Amino acid sequence: MNDELNIMPKATETSARSRGSSPSWLSMLVPISMIMIVVAFQSALLPISVFITRLLITSKLISISPNDLITPVLLINFILQAAGFLLTVLILWLRNRNFSTKTTLITLELDVGMGFRQLSILQFLRFIGMFILLFILLILGFPIDEMAGNPYAMFLDVPRAGWFSMALLVVVVVVFGPLFEELLYRVLLISELERLRLDGGVIIFLTGILFALAHAQTNALAALQEGSYVFFITHFFNSTLTGMFLAYVYRRTRSLTTIWFMHALFNFIGSSFFLGIEDTAILLNVCLFFLGFYLVIRNYRLVPLA
Repeated sequence: MNDELNIMPKATETSARSRGSSPSWLSMLVPISMIMIVVAFQSALLPISVFITRLLITSKLISISPNDLITPVLLINFILQAAGFLLTVLILWLRNRNFSTKTTLITLELDVGMGFRQLSILQFLRFIGMFILLFILLILGFPIDEMAGNPYAMFLDVPRAGWFSMALLVVVVVVFGPLFEELLYRVLLISELERLRLDGGVIIFLTGILFALAHAQTNALAALQEGSYVFFITHFFNSTLTGMFLAYVYRRTRSLTTIWFMHALFNFIGSSFFLGIEDTAILLNVCLFFLGFYLVIRNYRLVPLA
């Protein structure tokens, strides 16, 4: 795969390989602070969307039932995502003004194929990890209820709300959301951490934990309200493993297309229950698991670009 054809901050690549001294933490304070503000904003998108929707209903600016929130919540979430995405792109451009945005069909095919293989390995590792984690939780006496403490249970109303809400869910959760998060947590955040010349393993760990923490605060609130912590624990484990794995793949390939595809397919499987196509997702999960198992036993290794 040609390195030139992938979206990546080339200034970051150059700085990471340079022999000069790393910039001071003080000089990185402003950009890191800006990134943390965007991360905090992204992590609170769902509660902010719900709050704005309820505010609009209370102010009688929109006339819908308080029990029929799903469509306006998704629409407001999409608008907020778009604002965060544009801010992320602006920061990325200001910090790496010569990054390339070229792509071709050949590159897309190669990146998607690589992404599918990497996602299958991730799904295999997740299945093994979740099996062990749930076994431990059962021994400790935790009740296993996948909807208890799940703040996303509200999306169960999506099929009832109609095709527009289902299309919005796909756009927000499967298409645009993963692109926004990959630009923020992988491309932008990793490029800034590489400027500090941190060890690769430290960068992968930090971005994975931050990715999990950003997804955990909504789950933590739901867990406290309902007194069920299983979903919070399992979701935090999944988010940490997924964030670290995506960071590893991006650092090896510098391909935004690959990690975007992985994240989008991962979210599609996760949201299939809300779209009423869980049978299709189960079949896809089974295929990914066995492909991942095959690649692991064959000692498949991700080949870096350069």
